[in-house]
Amino acid sequence: DRLTRAPRELGPVIAERLSADVPWYVARNLLIVLDGLPQLPDGFSTTTLVGHTDVRVRREAVKLALKIPAERELALLGALCDPVPRMVRLGLNAALEGCPPSAVQFVTRVAEDETQSSELRVLAIKVLGRAANPGALQVLLRMVDGGRNWRGRPRLAARSLELVAALMALASGWAEDRQARALLAPAAMSAGPHVR
Repeated sequence: DRLTRAPRELGPVIAERLSADVPWYVARNLLIVLDGLPQLPDGFSTTTLVGHTDVRVRREAVKLALKIPAERELALLGALCDPVPRMVRLGLNAALEGCPPSAVQFVTRVAEDETQSSELRVLAIKVLGRAANPGALQVLLRMVDGGRNWRGRPRLAARSLELVAALMALASGWAEDRQARALLAPAAMSAGPHVR
């Protein structure tokens, strides 16, 4: 906290220190200080740090990279593909603010992966709802579509948090789409208040 309010310019000093081989906890703490500074030093890049072996360093590097326009997309993709759920959550939260087309396939992977926690899947579904991408629409439709009933009418998938999130995403982002309307209609008449 004191370093971020230091009277002299610390950015270049920190950037130089980060370019050396330092222990993970030093790298993490330097990234935190750098993130608290009013501006990053000229030419600073997080490229080598977003792939660090220690997740604590990767997390701080990705948080910083997401603020650098030229590095945001790569950092976002790295977070979404990270094996640590905490990193995936960081990537999904960033994607809520703006999901590049290249990230949709990775967000889809999280949304459809039943081994992931329900919390992460719901967050991924919210991202797909805001993505304004035809591929995202198809994923949401698949998640909501439960086939047809015996009269041939559309039926919703089994009730779950993911179903409710996908319905919300369709209603907020795709309400004018013909395919989405066909599935939103039975949802509006559902016996379940959360689905309605």
